[in-house]
Amino acid sequence: MDSSKKRPGLGAWLMLVVALAGATGAALVAGGPMFGTPTTLFWVVTIAASLCAIGAATVIAAAFRRELAEAALLGAGLWAASVLPLVHGLAAPGVLLGDNHAVVLGAFLALPAALVSALPVLAPGLGVSRRLAAHWRGW
Repeated sequence: MDSSKKRPGLGAWLMLVVALAGATGAALVAGGPMFGTPTTLFWVVTIAASLCAIGAATVIAAAFRRELAEAALLGAGLWAASVLPLVHGLAAPGVLLGDNHAVVLGAFLALPAALVSALPVLAPGLGVSRRLAAHWRGW
């Protein structure tokens, strides 16, 4: 069976990812401001991060149903890497909020939070990783 019939949303998701990557690449090549205005930043980042958060939540839900600890922990890392950039987009100055530090905070905390969340999968030999993996549902 064709993979597009098994996963009907995959093609739409891939088209969206390619479109966002193309728009970002075009902005970089043009040498102008990356997003032009805070409103553009708000919409692009909020939509992209929301879609990633939905994907991460889907991974976590599937892992819980199938009792796959590693997939759930990986999903938690993806969730952290999605939700904090979502905060970054929602806090774009001048759209929903005035000047604030949440924009920078959301951007700079995303990678460390994702790495800590996925630590048991990324470094399985560490003692702390084994303890966290043993309690993966709570983690």
